Amino acid sequence: MRFNYVVALTASFRFVSAGTSAALAAQAPEISLRSAMGPIEHEFNRIGSVRELTGGRLLVSDVGEKTLYSIDLRSGSAHAVGRQGSGPGEYRDLGKLVPIGADTTLIADRSNRRYFVLNRDQIVRTTAPDDSVLEQLGFGLVGADSTDRVLAASVRRAGITTAARRRAQIALLMLERASGRLDTIAVLRDAEVVTHQTGAAPRTSFSSIVVTLSVAEQAVIAADGWVAIALQDPYRVNWIAPSGAVRRGRPLESAPAPVTDVIKQEWRRRTERLLGRPLPISLQDLPWAFVIPPYRTNALHALSDGRLLIERETVGTLSRAEYDLIDRHGDRVGVVVLAGRDR
Repeated sequence: MRFNYVVALTASFRFVSAGTSAALAAQAPEISLRSAMGPIEHEFNRIGSVRELTGGRLLVSDVGEKTLYSIDLRSGSAHAVGRQGSGPGEYRDLGKLVPIGADTTLIADRSNRRYFVLNRDQIVRTTAPDDSVLEQLGFGLVGADSTDRVLAASVRRAGITTAARRRAQIALLMLERASGRLDTIAVLRDAEVVTHQTGAAPRTSFSSIVVTLSVAEQAVIAADGWVAIALQDPYRVNWIAPSGAVRRGRPLESAPAPVTDVIKQEWRRRTERLLGRPLPISLQDLPWAFVIPPYRTNALHALSDGRLLIERETVGTLSRAEYDLIDRHGDRVGVVVLAGRDR
């Protein structure tokens, strides 16, 4: 039995199972998950990433506490995996939990310039700074499939420019571990940034800021090797087969909604709610996207049945969260609805 998780962004952790096996109607029906089966008796600060393991366990990274936890869903208990530091089995920060096999997980520790390999909830290997995968792919790992192909995203940044707005390119790289072959399989667009210049030569300095509500185009790899790519302008999903054949999805929506003053205020309320404190900045001081993006950062989740979940950007409401359910043809076949404080 597979589980989808509902992570309450307050102090509790709960999960539900999704009954999505029934035939789906053509008009993308709304799918509501059943209520939580029980709480986890642990308070989290700020959940960053979640990974399901077999046998009723989860890995959960708390990026607020900078601690990795192993959760036993049957008993409701939680214990820390590793600890903060720079020695063996220690980390200074926690990246995304990247599945690279059945119960094998990779997690980046950028500050120490290394990855940890976990078997279930045990750290079994720490990569060296000159590890071949790290040298070729950096810290942009997206995932791996069952044939040991590794997908990574590498940002191609142009030279420094003070253009009003710009979006760098993201190269999707596929590494075949067995042969060592490295190919670029697609090029995506990064989030918009604005760069400011201060000072005169030779003491000129530049600073860049990501445009608020702008997100990068994203990809994910399934266990069987299919790669899903979520594009923008228009919002659609393409699939790349292990053979390299491309299935181009149809646009999923018409023109996106504009970012209005009401949306900006909703974004501020949502952000302050997540942070638990007021934002010490005026909304007028931030650069804003012109339109609401179709999805959020780290929005893609490959399901075990071959479909894809995409977390939508629902900045206009705090009462619900939505995930598009996408099939292998790029069609939206359902919308999963959660409470606004859950994901």
